[in-house]
Amino acid sequence: MLAALGAMLGAWLGWQQAGDLPTIAEATELAGALTPGVPATEFTRRTHLSGSEHTAESGDPSAEIVGGAEEWGAGFVDIPFPQPVTDLVPVRERLRAAGWRTGEVTATELGGAPGSELTAARGDWRMVVVATDRWSSGWARVERAEPPAALVLSLLLAVAGAVLGWFVARRPAGPRWALGAAGLVMLTPATLLAIVNVARDVAGFGGTGPVPLPWEPFGALYFRPLTVLGLALAAVWVTTVLAGRRAAAGAVTTS
Repeated sequence: MLAALGAMLGAWLGWQQAGDLPTIAEATELAGALTPGVPATEFTRRTHLSGSEHTAESGDPSAEIVGGAEEWGAGFVDIPFPQPVTDLVPVRERLRAAGWRTGEVTATELGGAPGSELTAARGDWRMVVVATDRWSSGWARVERAEPPAALVLSLLLAVAGAVLGWFVARRPAGPRWALGAAGLVMLTPATLLAIVNVARDVAGFGGTGPVPLPWEPFGALYFRPLTVLGLALAAVWVTTVLAGRRAAAGAVTTS
């Protein structure tokens, strides 16, 4: 458990080195490559590094700290297509000519409707391009790519968390063991999902698609209250165990 929490903390620290999202000028230039001749003029931009995609650009994501939010991520820029785009193969070729690494066009199904999408990567950005469907003329979403430091720090702090967990597990549980047990139970669902996200990040690091934030489950709408309380209980328990160990060591030294 502490190893997983360490991995998430390391990822969060590493993500602080993430690059900026496209500016409006850069998004306009990219729109010209996606739909030449009829560039998009309307963009949705969320520049937060960790928060809900539904938080307004001028809003404060901290309002979701306790309650959580849906569709947590590291910001994005949405570029709607001003005209229908049903064939993504020409889009893929134009992106490659513009210096993007692209995946293949794949079939998708959104809300029961068949469609297709394409992923691409360049520098600090990852992008998903979705063809015209029953709801829109198609669109592209640009997100931040994961910084290499996020994976490195995630691994290092996972090891540190494992060592701390081993140290705590070897100490007597103490009178407040029930707090620790309750905290671990509350943290388990989000922690398991976070481990899955870390594995997905590692697997997708050299790819072209967007990657999830490892700590996203801890910000999710239904998990957030449990994780906040679980972290508090676990912190009290770990602090108590370590304090008891120091007190015992002090007593031995005194005697």
